[in-house]
Amino acid sequence: MSVELPLIGVIACNQQLGSHPFNIVGEKYLLGVVNGAKGWPLVIPSLGAEQPIEAILASLDGILFTGSPSNVEPHLYAGDPSEVGTHHDPKRDATTLPLIRAAIAAGVPVLGICRGFQEMNVAFGGSLHQKLHEVGGFIEHREDKEASLEVQYGPSHSITVEPGGVIYEAWGRNSAEVNSVHTQGVER
Repeated sequence: MSVELPLIGVIACNQQLGSHPFNIVGEKYLLGVVNGAKGWPLVIPSLGAEQPIEAILASLDGILFTGSPSNVEPHLYAGDPSEVGTHHDPKRDATTLPLIRAAIAAGVPVLGICRGFQEMNVAFGGSLHQKLHEVGGFIEHREDKEASLEVQYGPSHSITVEPGGVIYEAWGRNSAEVNSVHTQGVER
């Protein structure tokens, strides 16, 4: 007997390890697909213009746009230049932004976490606060790097879930406790 699992694409980041560039994905995202979505993750390398978008979308049941140590390049949303030393991943930007637009147009479900959500906003013309904690009026979303992972990634605030949406239908409730770990956030 064969059981089909949903195949979920998971976006990779680029990182230099020694002398070689690598495409990497945090295990927490892969396990989220396996344990949370009961699917199987397939890593989508961030190779930029080399991606066969139609073939990728035809092969997947959804795409997870992950968090990352890097930030979306500000010139992609008409933002001011980043502070010196800010980590960017131009190949990831060149991969994710067109892939997000194509996935939405094709009706392929997407989920954006942290950088992935910020990429979704930028892909459709939005802008970002580069340092959300300096804007004022928002709760602190940066992690305490001295805290344990359980604390860093544990629930930190409430959200309201709108009735009639996909998340409400999946959870069946109008609020939840979640965590948020990021420096940047949606401006417009």
